[in-house]
Amino acid sequence: MKDKQEPHWIERKDNRFGVRILDCRSIVAETTAWTSNDQIAASFNRLRDSRGVEYVGQRPEDEVAVETNLRFSYDGSHDDGPVYKAEVMEDKWDMYLYKDRLYISRSWTGQLCFVADCRFKRDQVKIHRITTRRDCTENQPVYVERVVDFLVKSHQSNMMVPHPFPESKREASPEDLALYSFSVFGRRGLFGTFEETRAIRGRQPDANDAKPQRTKQ
Repeated sequence: MKDKQEPHWIERKDNRFGVRILDCRSIVAETTAWTSNDQIAASFNRLRDSRGVEYVGQRPEDEVAVETNLRFSYDGSHDDGPVYKAEVMEDKWDMYLYKDRLYISRSWTGQLCFVADCRFKRDQVKIHRITTRRDCTENQPVYVERVVDFLVKSHQSNMMVPHPFPESKREASPEDLALYSFSVFGRRGLFGTFEETRAIRGRQPDANDAKPQRTKQ
């Protein structure tokens, strides 16, 4: 019988998300990220004070545009500035909203990876276009949509939802997939799936979601 402490698949009928998920917690929740590169460490620390104004009007390098129709509930008001900031190095993303654009960058380096064009209505915000780096697409435009959908739900709204795996990882082992989860999504990447994620509403984190412990990345 497989050791359930290792990354393992959970069938859709046996979890609350309704899709087949990989439980990555034995790696993701038990790993603390750190770097021996002083420049990266300094970059992360410096970026904690950023309000993201440097991204306003910017686009990702080697950009690709993906048309989309992502929708999220909205309380009718918002302020310009950070909507999510990494607190520790296990948090891999920063997110800023200025006017009608959501800027999503890597927390360690500040690299701008996604710019989402938004339309705000009374009780709903719609993302109708995402501009991203070509190397973030995984040659799969729908993956870009799923990543941004996951980041908004899990980081901005603090919901527990499975993150997407790209098709290029289909043959990877559970252990390698869990390592990928941590490298891309940090401590929020507890569960991953190859199935459709955009319709998943998510849930609030609970006491069963493990906390990270220190292990060299």
